Amino acid sequence: MAAPSPVMGIMSHPLNSTHEFIAASYVKWLGMGGARAVRIPFTSNSTELDLLRKNLNGVLFMGGGQHLPDSAQYLYEEITTNFDLEDATTLTPLWGICLGFQWLLQCASEDTHILKSGFDAENISLPLDFTDAGEQSRMYTLNGAIDMVSLLKDNAVTLNNHGSGVKPEDFTASSKLDEFDLLSTNEDRQGLEFVSSFEHSKFPIYGTQYHPEKSNFEYGSTDPSKNDVPYENISHSIEAVRYSFELATLLVSEAAKTGVKFDPAASGLRTIIEQNDGVLLRTSFEESYVFKV
Repeated sequence: MAAPSPVMGIMSHPLNSTHEFIAASYVKWLGMGGARAVRIPFTSNSTELDLLRKNLNGVLFMGGGQHLPDSAQYLYEEITTNFDLEDATTLTPLWGICLGFQWLLQCASEDTHILKSGFDAENISLPLDFTDAGEQSRMYTLNGAIDMVSLLKDNAVTLNNHGSGVKPEDFTASSKLDEFDLLSTNEDRQGLEFVSSFEHSKFPIYGTQYHPEKSNFEYGSTDPSKNDVPYENISHSIEAVRYSFELATLLVSEAAKTGVKFDPAASGLRTIIEQNDGVLLRTSFEESYVFKV
């Protein structure tokens, strides 16, 4: 039975020596898809992560600028080894965005060096260049409500904000990634090609180098002295808002299949909105929940 109110875990990132943060846009993006969100601390140990997994329908690795932590590696290994492809309740969806996308490929390839620097892809919105696999993928066809492939081919709506990335030739050369499908690529301002989305061929693992959450919930305009003129090239067009919605609902619908029922009384867990230490306003990730550590 599908979970009536899916709960997703988002891993927080260090902000400074005393706090971690989660960008509010990720919480809102999951909420748009129909899920609540619980924090996964960056430095969680295996015991803490096992408790979280028992109460979560899925996991999201967000964007940012942190190294791959042991906690993310542990979650990836647990999620991809303790499952039965014939039993949806054992398949925990895992989605990575930007840095989270890169973490997933580092974990899956077992090679941190698959990530290369030198890309000129900061603050640029692009249409997707689809592979054949991408045009038939779960990510872009499973919901079927609209033609996502045409929408994303014809409209520059996927915001990229990265200086590091994975080259398509490195993706295809890794034998550890044989069960992953490369769905789309893009070129940076200098013509250097990078992988922009992928999915596991059987398991609900998805990655987007671009930021689907920003089209609905980020504007890059928090400085009143600049008349709130956006500094990020984020599309808020009908097409951008729609694709963001479709990907959020895809992820949450996959998560609901696990049937896990969040039990705050037994677990002691609270949602991010219920349990945080304030909201930080800034230009990068305009609004973030902060947590004392």
